[in-house]
Order: sequence, then C-alpha cells, then structure tokens
Amino acid sequence: MTYKLLSKEQHMSGISNTVDKAKTEWADYAFRVKELGDGEVFISLEPRYEPLPGLGDGFLSLALRNGTTMEQAKELAQQLSAIVSQVGHTRFQS
Repeated sequence: MTYKLLSKEQHMSGISNTVDKAKTEWADYAFRVKELGDGEVFISLEPRYEPLPGLGDGFLSLALRNGTTMEQAKELAQQLSAIVSQVGHTRFQS
C-alpha cells in the first residue's frame, strides 16, 4: 500500500486524502518531563485542552536514551514546546 501524506495545512483546510482515506486529527500538547522510580526520565505529552480523539484514554510519551539526565530532558522539552505547534494522529481507513 502506498501512502500519500498531506501537509498539516492541507489536512486542516479540509482536503482529504481520498486515495488512501487518511484522516489526521490535531491537538495542542505540552511537553512535560517525568521521572520513573528508578531515575529514568521521559517526556510526557499532556493535552492542553482536549486530547486527540483517536487515542482514547491513552497518552503519548517519548522514551529517552539511557543516561539522559533530568537537565537534558528539561532542555529538550523546552525546545519542543518552543517549536511544536500541535501533535497529529493519522489513521488510514479501509
């Protein structure tokens, strides 16, 4: 199967991918640093308003490489927050 990806602007303007029947939903997310009990850090994507409908009750997170420090994780989360406007979820319907 070949997928034709559309830009965010095309999706948001209502143009759909009729060949592949792709549907993309967008939502605003905050990037927050979290720490597990063993000291491992990760970045949690927390919805600012409504979560992506396609995720149900689930959530998104970014696993960071072993050895990533809290400081590095915080810096990355700040960089992502500064340049990522929204997070998208694309589903391909048959």
